[in-house]
Amino acid sequence: MINIKAQVSGRFRLKVYRSDGTLKKDTGWFDNLITNYGLNRMASSSDYLLYCHVGTNNTPPAYTDTSLAGFLHGAGANGSATHPHSTSNPTYRSIKKVYRFDAGEATGNISEVGISRKSSSGDLFSRALIVDSSDNPTTITILSDESLDVEY
Repeated sequence: MINIKAQVSGRFRLKVYRSDGTLKKDTGWFDNLITNYGLNRMASSSDYLLYCHVGTNNTPPAYTDTSLAGFLHGAGANGSATHPHSTSNPTYRSIKKVYRFDAGEATGNISEVGISRKSSSGDLFSRALIVDSSDNPTTITILSDESLDVEY
C-alpha cells in the first residue's frame, strides 16, 4: 500500500464595484470549508470549480452541505490562472479563479459564498460565510447598479 498525504484548501475574496468602476468594498481573503461532496468530486472529475454561488443565509458551513442555505445567484468563471507544481518539498499546485456577477445579478444582502459545478443551486464544492477583518460573520450589501467579483 502507498500512503499519500494530501491537503486541500481554498480562500475567498469579494470585491464590490460601483457603477463607475470604483472599488466600494474589498473583504480581503478568508477561508472556506471544502464539503464532502467537493472532496469526492475532486477525486473523480475536474469540473468542480465552474461556478460561484452567493446567498443570504448565515448558517455556519458543514461538511455535509450540498448547496448554499439561502442561494441567490450563480456566476461562471471569467478566467483562471494555474500555477505549476512547486519543485521543492512540500510540492503544491494552485489555481485562481475570478467569478463576475454583473450589475443586478447579486443584488441584496450577501452573507454566504460557495463554489459548484452547476450554475443553479446544488453540487457544492466549498462554502463559507463572509467574514470581516476579525473573522466575524458579516453581510455585504450590493446595490442593483453594482457588480461583484469573487476570487477563489
